Parts: sequence; structure tokens; C-alpha cells
Amino acid sequence: MLDLLLRMSGATLFYVLVTVTTWRFTSRRKLRLGGKILLGLLFGGCSVLSTHFGVNYDNMVLNVRDLGPLAAALFFDPLSGIIAGVIGGVERYLASVLWNIGNYTRVACSVSTVLAGLLAALLNRFIFRGKTPRALNSFLMGAVVEVFHMYAVFLTHRDDVTTAYTVVRTCALPMIVFTGLGLAVCSMIINALSGKRPLNFRRQAPEQKELSYQFQYWMLVATSIVFLINFAISYSLSTQTAMEEARYKLNEWTEDIKKNINASAKSLSGLSDFLKDRISTDAKLVSQGIQIAGGVRQASPELLEKYRILTSSTGLYTMDSDGKMIAGTGDPWSNLKNPESPDDPLGRLRSGGLTADVMWDDSSESWYNAVVPCGDGYVRLAFDFYQQVENFRFTQLQGLFTNYELTDEADFYLFTRYQLDPANPSDYDTYLLASSMADPVTFNLTEAQEEQLLKHVGEPVFSSDLFGYPALCRFSRIDDLQYSLVLYDAEEAFSSRDAQVYENAFSDLLVFAAIFIMVTILMESMVDAPLHSINASLNRIISGDLDETLSVNTSIEFDHLSKDINQTVSTLKTYIGAAEQRMAQELLMAKNIQAAALPRAFDIPRDEVRLYALMDPAKEVGGDFYDFFFVGPNRLALVIADVSGKGIPAALFMMRSKTAIRNLAENGKSPAEIFSQANHLLCDGNDAEMFVTAWIGILDLKTGDMVCANAGHEYPAILRAGGDYELLKDKHSLALAAMDGIPMKEYSLRLNPGDSLFVYTDGVPEAINEAVEQYGTDRLLEELNLHKDKPPKILLPLVRENLRRFVGKADQFDDITMLGVSFLGHTENPL
Repeated sequence: MLDLLLRMSGATLFYVLVTVTTWRFTSRRKLRLGGKILLGLLFGGCSVLSTHFGVNYDNMVLNVRDLGPLAAALFFDPLSGIIAGVIGGVERYLASVLWNIGNYTRVACSVSTVLAGLLAALLNRFIFRGKTPRALNSFLMGAVVEVFHMYAVFLTHRDDVTTAYTVVRTCALPMIVFTGLGLAVCSMIINALSGKRPLNFRRQAPEQKELSYQFQYWMLVATSIVFLINFAISYSLSTQTAMEEARYKLNEWTEDIKKNINASAKSLSGLSDFLKDRISTDAKLVSQGIQIAGGVRQASPELLEKYRILTSSTGLYTMDSDGKMIAGTGDPWSNLKNPESPDDPLGRLRSGGLTADVMWDDSSESWYNAVVPCGDGYVRLAFDFYQQVENFRFTQLQGLFTNYELTDEADFYLFTRYQLDPANPSDYDTYLLASSMADPVTFNLTEAQEEQLLKHVGEPVFSSDLFGYPALCRFSRIDDLQYSLVLYDAEEAFSSRDAQVYENAFSDLLVFAAIFIMVTILMESMVDAPLHSINASLNRIISGDLDETLSVNTSIEFDHLSKDINQTVSTLKTYIGAAEQRMAQELLMAKNIQAAALPRAFDIPRDEVRLYALMDPAKEVGGDFYDFFFVGPNRLALVIADVSGKGIPAALFMMRSKTAIRNLAENGKSPAEIFSQANHLLCDGNDAEMFVTAWIGILDLKTGDMVCANAGHEYPAILRAGGDYELLKDKHSLALAAMDGIPMKEYSLRLNPGDSLFVYTDGVPEAINEAVEQYGTDRLLEELNLHKDKPPKILLPLVRENLRRFVGKADQFDDITMLGVSFLGHTENPL
């Protein structure tokens, strides 16, 4: 058994390695017709190898040939499975014809291998729909194919069910289990490698399982329970029928044997007359022979021995006229009684009262004797009558049981009991008279066997293994001293039951499998497919496609569900439309509020500077802002900032940042102090962890001196009179609200008459076009220098227009804000 398990495991492992290795090679490639054919040839070749390298076990050859077409169809392509099945099946038939391999199961094996590929192809197409089946489904698929394989053995040998049952009993379990396990292991590995169903042996919650899988699982449980109940009932009825048949046979055999023994007893009653006639005739013939040889005095012991053997007598003697022995052979003369006795045959002959062939019966010795005249003497022929009767009886009974027709199915024994002690009626001994065994002399009952048998005497049938094998027995009394025992081999008695149970079980399994497949297909087409269609539509709706319309009308329930979902979506669209309109109005109002919060009066009442700013939010409202305001008679503060994020959250944080910076600046703080204290205020309560990059510069309009601070913002672009715009790589501090308590840096620069300054947010250089190219600072500087003689009010719109042409149809993903300042020099002003 261990050798069988190891070799079958090795054959199965071979298929697993071939299947998984081939899958890994082909999984990232689309299978074309040539590839499908090659896979069919590969797995068909594996099936051929299984035929020729099967596992020998109990005079049978076991294999997992059907794994080839099954694996090809389930894990690769239906066409590959069909090709592999045809190759494996046809070659199996030819192997039987040409090389005498498995002649008995030729048709069953060939047909089942072909059908394995075809069935797996159909399941792949209509149930699994090209997906790798689960391990449980794969195991059941392999097991069902092998069940059909075994059932085909019964179908193709209806005239020899016993042999078919022997084949199936040996092959069924290993081939069913290992074929199923091979497919299951392949399925587990392939699903794990593909990532679709990673190996997870934990129990899954119902919401993690597909509906089709749960339905198949519980249907399998239900059909298994029904099958087991049906099997138990069928087995019970078949066992009862087999017992009734065994009881009938045992009774018939016992009665028939009793009848034959009674007939034998009647034949023994005529044996005495037969022996008397035979002895009288033999004695006369011997007397004639001795007279021819010269008379009683001339007969030698050798001659007498010859005649004794010819007559099969116990003793042969010659006597003179006085009855004295002259010569003899066999038992001694002392067995004869006194010749003078009136009961002695010789004395009776002398008296003339009897003829020469009178017999004398010595009852004490159980002998028959014949005394006949022979010339001047007599010849006496003696027979042991008891031995003759016993020999005749044994020969007759043993011949009867040896040739008895029931011996092919059962063993028969005839026992006799005799009393050892006349004073003790219970003191008996039992010995064998006759048997259907080839050597009945070697058989005898032990005391334990005899005691056990006597408990069941007269019972119609009882089970026992007293004689070395399980048997159905009947122990019956023939007369006061004789008993018959019939042993009906239990394996033989229940062979028809076992064959029938196997066949019924296989047919039931196939029927249940067919029902399971049909119900699964119906479930797939009537429930699972509509649900997948509805889920797909719902996913599109959830993704934002509210124009999706469901139209699943395979049943009234799905029709109502589709209409209800469509109605719900329609109502939702109405609500969303209203909400969008309301939100658009609110965002428009927020945009106006934000725009109103930014200074729009660029014509300030000072001639020293010209400035202009613009902002294009990525959404209705943005997180960028700019600001300019006086913090003294000749001091103008310029601010530009960019809040992380976009939309309403960024706009709210922008308003908070703008207010904090302006308030601190109007209180006469330096740029470093403004950013340091603003950073502290913005860090407080910043649960959203937003931050803002900012640049501030306070310009002295009288002198042109400017004190600036940069909190993580873009480098400004500066234009010196007569020169070009270039980046001013100033000192940076960390962005505001990024971390509390950090020091802020500031720096100074001087603007001379004719100098200009351009500051901007990162939405300008990081703008992306359709080719995913950034606008960049180089392109910005190029555009600034192209129009460097233009005042800010003209320059900034030109830059924005150039930026729009660069972006094209690509979406704007960040706010765009620019602030430009041109310094003209000091003039007197009362402010």
C-alpha cells in the first residue's frame, strides 16, 4: 500500500509540475491557435506516458491518465483539452490492441479519457468562462471523471459483473482521489500565483464569498447528504437481499444434502446381502482354483495371499477334513471358533444341515466368513464386515460431496458424534465423516469450534470466522448422531451486493454531478449573470456615470430591480442637479467674496510705483492670494502667498493667512517678525495640517530700499534698468504653519528707478501642457524679457496669455497668481 501511495503521488506530482510550469510560461502570452494545439499535444503526450508507466498493484495497472486532458482544458484552453483527450484515448485503445495493455478495460479507459477532455472543455466554456476554477471545484471535476471511468467498466462488461467489480474495487479509490487531488493542487498554485485567490486557509466571512461559490458549496453539501442517505438505504436493502439469498441457498443446500445422506443410508441397508453374495461367490471360485492347483494340502501361502488380494478379503485359510488349519494368510486362525461347536460352520457342514455356501457371522468380531469344501478339505474366506461398510460409506459420501455442485460457492462438512462412556450420556466425541474439502482428513473440530457451533444448531444462518475466513454458516442436525455444516464464503455471498452497490453509487454520483452542473449553469445564467450585469452598471453609476441605464429583464424580480435602480438614479440626478446648482451659486458667491477680499484698485495715489496683479484659481475659489497696502507714509507692503491644496479648504486657510499677515504688517512689524508671528498663529488649531508659502516685501518709496522675507515661496524675478529679468535667489525659510517656533529670515535689496520686480506662485512654472511638459522658469523669464519694457498692467496679461497657449487643452491643476511692481523713483507726496 505504501508503495502504491508513493508511486501514485509521484505520477500526480509530475502532472502538477508540468501544468504549473507551462502556466507560468503561457500566462503572460495570448494563446493563439498554434499554441493551443501545442498544449494539446503536450498534455496528450503526458496521458500517453501515464498509460505506459502506470502503477502495478494487485494485478492491476493504476494511472492518472485523465489528468492530462482535464488540466489542459481547465487551466489553458478548451481546444487543448479536447486534443489531449483524443490523443490519450486513441493511444490507450491502440496500446491495448498492439501491445496487449489493459485489454479488459480497453473501451472504458479510451472513452473516459476522450470524454474527460470534452467535458472539461464544456465546463471551462459555460461554467468557469475561462477563469481558473477553485480547488474544490477542480477536485470534484477530477473525481467525477474517474467515477465515470469506473462506471464505464461496469457498462462495458454487463456479462461479467464479478470481474468488473474486482477491477473497480481495486482501482476506484486511488484513481479517484489522486486525479482529484492533482487538479486541486494545480488550481491552488495557479490561483495563488495569479493573485486572484491567494492561499488563505482562514475561514472567510460571507460577505467575502461570491454568491455562486456559496450556492455551489451548499448545493454540494445538500447533494452529498442526499447521496449518503440514498447510499445507506441502497446498501441496507442490498445487504438484506443478499442475506435472504444466502439464507435460501443455505437452506436449499442443507436439505439437499440431508436428502442425499438419507438416500445413502438406504443404500447401506442392502450392503449386507451384497457382501454375503460376493463372499460366497469368491469362496467357491477360490476353492476351484485351489483344487486345480493340487488341493488344500498343495496350496502354498503365496498362492493363498494372491487369492486374498484378488478377493479383497481379510483372511484366506485351508483346512483338512477335521477342520485343522493347513495354511493361511491374513488374520490368524485363532479368530475361528471351536470346530466342535454347533454354531461352527464346519460342524454344521459335517452334520449335513447346511450347504457349502452357508455364511457364519461372528458378531463379536464383526466378521463374515464363508467355508466351502475343497477336495479332501475346506477353504475359509473371511471379511471384516465393519471395515467394508465404513470404507463403502466413506467412499460414497466423499464422492458425493466432492462432486456436489455447491462446492464452487460453499464448503460442506458431515460430522458424527459417538458416546465415549456409556455411563455418561454427555461424554461424546465428534469426528468428520466427509467433506467437500480436497483433504478432509486434515480437518477436525476443536473443542471451542464445536462449542460455538452447537450454540447455533438449527439457526437458518449465522456469521462466523471460526474456520479462518468470514462465512455465513448453517449447522443442522441430520439425525441423533450426525450433523451437517455448510460454510458460505461471505465475500462470495456479498459479491453481487458489493458490485451492485458500487455500480449504484457510481451511477448516483454521475446523476448528482449532472444535476449539479445543470443547476449551476441555470444559476449562472438566471441569477449570477444578471447580478454581475447589475453590479457592473452600479459600479459605473458609482464612478459618476449617472446616464447608465439598467435593463436586466430575465425575470420579474430583476426587471423590478432594474426599474427601481433606474428610478433611484433618476431621482438622484435631480437632487444632484439641484445640489450642483446650489453649490455653483454658493461657489460663485464665495468667488466674488474672495475676489472682493483681494485689492483691485491698482492705481494707488503715488507716482513712485506702478503695480498690477491677477489670480486665476484652478477651481471656483483658490488658495493663492496677493495683497498690497501702506504700512506708513512712504512704506508699501507687497505680499503673495500659496496655500497647500485647492478649493474651499484652501480658500478658507488663505483668508486666515491673509488677515494674519496684514494685521501684523500694519502694526509696524518687520518681515521676519510678521512671518514668525503669523506662523505661530497659523499653527494653532491647524488640525488639517495645511501650510502656506509666502513672500513679503516692504518698499520704502522714498529711498527704494526694500526689506523682504521668503517662507518657502518661489524665487522672485527682478529687472534692473537696462537689463533683463532674472531670478533673485533669495534666502528661504520654512513655509508658514509647517512647524511652530522656527526662526524666519529676512533680507534687503534696493530698487533704483526703472527697476521692476515680478513675484508669482508655483502654478506658473509648474503648469503642464498636453505633452506633460512644464512651463518652467526659463520660459517665464523668456516671456518677461520679451515684454520687459511694458508696465505691469500690460505685462502680466501677456504672460498669462502665453501660459494659456502653452497649456492648450490640458486641465489647469493649480491656482495661478502673479504680482508685478515697477519702481519709478521718489516724488513729493503729502502721504
